[in-house]
Amino acid sequence: MGNILSLPDIVQDFRRIYQKAAAEGREARLFGEETLEKACAVLRCGAIKDAREAAGFYFEFPLSGTPCMDLLLQYTCDAFPSPVKFAEGDGFGLQNFFDDCAGDEGLMGYGCGFSFDLSRETSVDNIGLPGIYLVPPPSRANVDYVPLMLKRLGKADCIPQVMGAFAAAPPRWRPYYAGCMAGRVGGPVRLGFFLPRESQAYYSTHPLGLAEEIELYGGHNLLSEEKDKFSYLIQNGGVWDLQFDLCPDGTFADALGVTLDMGVGGADPRNSEEFMMKGKAGQIMRCLESWGLADSRWHEMGRACYGVLRMVRENGRWRAVGDTVRLNTVKVRFREGRAYLAKGYLFAQSYCISKNMNNSSEPELK
Repeated sequence: MGNILSLPDIVQDFRRIYQKAAAEGREARLFGEETLEKACAVLRCGAIKDAREAAGFYFEFPLSGTPCMDLLLQYTCDAFPSPVKFAEGDGFGLQNFFDDCAGDEGLMGYGCGFSFDLSRETSVDNIGLPGIYLVPPPSRANVDYVPLMLKRLGKADCIPQVMGAFAAAPPRWRPYYAGCMAGRVGGPVRLGFFLPRESQAYYSTHPLGLAEEIELYGGHNLLSEEKDKFSYLIQNGGVWDLQFDLCPDGTFADALGVTLDMGVGGADPRNSEEFMMKGKAGQIMRCLESWGLADSRWHEMGRACYGVLRMVRENGRWRAVGDTVRLNTVKVRFREGRAYLAKGYLFAQSYCISKNMNNSSEPELK
């Protein structure tokens, strides 16, 4: 993979990236108070030293209600040194799990990391255990790796339930990934399903067919007045991902996540505000706002995005980096048969452009 550079401290990366994204009042309107310090506190324990690639950060936030943010820290398994060394501590007690992933050639290209529920805690000193995700690339969506993942996490007893739930899914759903959420009440396992293009095309002309399959599979009975909303999302929102929470007793929690594809992959991070306002994305977001699932803060999603080149000073040396915050996706959450909340996601990362330069004053970017 070429020369391994000494990457910047990801806590510094995150702080720098977040502060620009949260500027101009967006912290209070979009991400919530104390989010920066909570995030930096958990990142100090989740940061992997000498990783071969820069970490990615997913910002997750509600689009109505009290502003707040959760954070997902993601590496690829290719980036792990062996053995894995954390900046502080033992990775929330998961040192062995990350060591195993680092040595498993079958996981190359998989995303792996922590999901921090920053919004559920009231202070920096009161943040619980993170969730753990191990996710294959969408082009290689599969759950063959899940039994070994659960065994490595000490959850071998739930393998039959989890794999049975994946096997019981309708044929047009492709089992995609599992996530363990030890810090949440009951410690559920998140089950993710990918809807390939051909499945999306089928459901766009049979939207209530997907609603019926969800009801039969997970027991999530949509109220009659909600089915029109669900049909709209299927026909216009490009639904590509379904998420369920499987409880230890084998039942599903009353939580359903439906992830939308609004074509944000082609959006220029420097022009994301305009992208969100126009075309398909703007149409969907205005509809979600009319349903009460979002308020006007969704306009801030695009304003938080950017792409810049900058010089970063580390240990007396300068490094050229590219910092980006990009639109990622929007998810609609259902509970008690109703759509009750839309959530926004941004993806942030700092890319190393040049090695350290020993200059006493800041060099000029060209």
